[in-house]
Amino acid sequence: LDRAADPNDDGSFDDRLDVVNGSLGTSFALGSEVTGEMITELAMVGTLVVAAAGNDGQNFFALGSPASFPEVLSVGASVDNNLLNLRVTAPSSAVAVYPAAEGVFTASLASTGPIEAPLVASDPALGCDPFLNAAAVSGAIALIDRGTCPFVDKFDNAVAAGAIGVVIVDSDPAQLPFPMNGPPGTSPIPGVMVTLADGAFLEAALASGPVTVALDATDRYTGPGAELLAGFSSRGPSAVDGRLKPEIAAPGAAIDSAGVGSGTEPRTNQGTSMASPVVAGAAALLRQAKPELGPMEVKAALMNAAVPLADFAGNAYTTTVVGAGRVDVPRAVASTFTAAFELEAEKVGVSFGATITSAPTNMVRDFTLRNHGTTTETVDLAVEPSFTLPGVVVTVAPSELVIGPGESATAQLTLSFDPTALGDAGPDPGT
Repeated sequence: LDRAADPNDDGSFDDRLDVVNGSLGTSFALGSEVTGEMITELAMVGTLVVAAAGNDGQNFFALGSPASFPEVLSVGASVDNNLLNLRVTAPSSAVAVYPAAEGVFTASLASTGPIEAPLVASDPALGCDPFLNAAAVSGAIALIDRGTCPFVDKFDNAVAAGAIGVVIVDSDPAQLPFPMNGPPGTSPIPGVMVTLADGAFLEAALASGPVTVALDATDRYTGPGAELLAGFSSRGPSAVDGRLKPEIAAPGAAIDSAGVGSGTEPRTNQGTSMASPVVAGAAALLRQAKPELGPMEVKAALMNAAVPLADFAGNAYTTTVVGAGRVDVPRAVASTFTAAFELEAEKVGVSFGATITSAPTNMVRDFTLRNHGTTTETVDLAVEPSFTLPGVVVTVAPSELVIGPGESATAQLTLSFDPTALGDAGPDPGT
């Protein structure tokens, strides 16, 4: 951290780093005060510290240090399942969209371009032997069941029959398909997997007549499960002061990095230590796009523009596991507003901390919105809780602010809760 503040050790902070990544930490916020003081001073000279939340899972207060310090942008890990849409385009009675996972060993749709063709079930269904209906499969997309033989063998038989693509139907009742393994570059045609349930719909449609399907690398699946919170990502709040942490999330599973000593080969890792550099890179890009922003303003802009994530059931992940949401660089760059608790004190997120009381209680926190744009804007303010609790209400006032260019305005959050109505402690929907 000393080196980050003054890389050439000349006593001047003019060459300090804009962003520092910390893919490190100790569990349950067990950090030293000295580290906290260094981070505070580093923020004061203009550096944003980004740190991994930790990999201790969904245990309350598991979040690590230095991610627990107020100035640090603490990062949880999400899982981008990297799925495409398999679109049934004909007949009209069967038109539908199904999530599909490209194979590791297949030709990528990004390189082949979009394909659209009749879907033809292979004979035999498992595709482990030469196709008996090769004439029908030629120029079509083959539908093959998973099982018995390796995926590569199924694709070899599809290629020999003249197929231009393959759809594999999973044999296990999973919620989402997975990328089929095999040596990269083995198959010259693209291929995807769909779930057992979705495969049954495709097979039923084929039983009624011809079916046409389309695949396109740019047609991404965004439905339930497209992006989830990683199960290993440490949960907050901070064990030190009850501050809401982590503050943001980024992809942290199946991340390729440089494999040390491998020449040009990658090494695939997972963890919040993989997610943290993604956010550090996002902060650097935002700083480049908007050099006038200070480190806490960069932190606020990234948090304000983050995208909410939800589980398979559609329940929004709570703040103590995903923070403001998954980082979104284009939204952060495009935004002309920041909202923060106390920027001067290097605090962005609003936290009410821990309160022990037996009587109805109100707690108030002010926060500031700043218009970094060039025109006067009207801002609507509202509270959207990720889940509700009896006896607990959070309100914001006013409901509308008009803020001129370069100006700031203050709003107020009020937490009202009645412990007698709250009831017994229990898990939230995301636990």
